[in-house]
Amino acid sequence: TDVENYLTKYLGKSQNYRIQTYYNAVANLAKFHIGFGAGVMNQKRYTLDFQDNGTTAGTFDLNDNLFLEEQDLKQTLASFGFDLLDGQLLLGATVKKFTYDRKTAQDSFANVITSSNVQLSTSGPSYSGSGYDIGMIWRLESFSTLRGQWSVVANNVGGISLTSAGSPSLNVPTSFDVGLAINPKLPLGPVHMIVTVEEEDVTNAIKVHDAATGNDHPRSTKQRLHAGLELGLFETSTGNNVLNLRVGNNRGSPTAGFELN
Repeated sequence: TDVENYLTKYLGKSQNYRIQTYYNAVANLAKFHIGFGAGVMNQKRYTLDFQDNGTTAGTFDLNDNLFLEEQDLKQTLASFGFDLLDGQLLLGATVKKFTYDRKTAQDSFANVITSSNVQLSTSGPSYSGSGYDIGMIWRLESFSTLRGQWSVVANNVGGISLTSAGSPSLNVPTSFDVGLAINPKLPLGPVHMIVTVEEEDVTNAIKVHDAATGNDHPRSTKQRLHAGLELGLFETSTGNNVLNLRVGNNRGSPTAGFELN
């Protein structure tokens, strides 16, 4: 009964989940003022939909359908950076490769219950492509007491094209992100603080597709804004902190987290 009530409650609705993992490695050659990095980011998005197409509208029965979608985006990255003017100016570039796949499965609950598993099958084209980003960080002398810095990043310089055999390509335009961070000295001994704010795609070059109307439209400022506060405790000899506590706002949604080193 509990299961039937749950399925009836969410009948005709979609549930969306996202899992993201990121692995990276960096090497800083301080004597030569250069650094290298490499990383892999995997992002999976899942949609679970209980489709109300059974014999009784609005009430779960075994003729209703279960629809499952998995979207898989993978990025492989390699970076290089260096500093000038005694570390006041930092410049860097990242080369990246994309792959994107979409898989779906759909069947009636009657078949799902009697089946040992549900097989996802590739639906639509699988895309791949590559591009690069360039960026800079400028440490502001006027913000010296706050240890302030601002940054500019150009994403997908020159635009990139994601291709798939037999399908139209997906074109991603160049976009620009601008950020500001301050790291003031606190009279609290082992406590360190960082405050950041960033606006992505300041020119609104990337549009969002509205499936309901079929139109593309720009995102609001709220949907492109990031802000965060980090408190670090017990600085180590490498410049990290043993414990970092974080709160923030990501595109209008609250965030929180911690890091142990």
